Amino acid sequence: MQCDPEEPGSCNFVCNDGLMNSAFEYTLKAGGLMREEEYPYTGKDRGACKFVKSKIVASVSNFSVVSLNEDQIAANLIKNGSLAVAINAVFMQTYIGGVSCPYICSKRIDHGVLLVRYGSAGYSPIRMKDKPYWIIKNSWGET
Repeated sequence: MQCDPEEPGSCNFVCNDGLMNSAFEYTLKAGGLMREEEYPYTGKDRGACKFVKSKIVASVSNFSVVSLNEDQIAANLIKNGSLAVAINAVFMQTYIGGVSCPYICSKRIDHGVLLVRYGSAGYSPIRMKDKPYWIIKNSWGET
């Protein structure tokens, strides 16, 4: 999301640097966002920036980074509502249901999702027992 509307050709490499902090910082700097229909996501570098300030339809007034402590995340979720979070999505590609709790958890984040709820005990098929969980809204697919 490193697209400076004042510097043509400055758009980033889309999937290689598109987590939410960069997006929020860009949106603050640019003054807002255009409609997706007018500036659609293509999944590839489109070269020159085509941002048109007069077509802004949404803006971000501020944002903050929440602690990595799970109790703090839950408290912020209750106080402020849904949170944009970054995760490692490798195991999401084979998700079939229940609580996803892979044995190997990489610290490399590669995908942004919306954290909407949490719970204290949901069944994890891999662990064959109940585990605490987060409910996320993903951006893959139509539903």
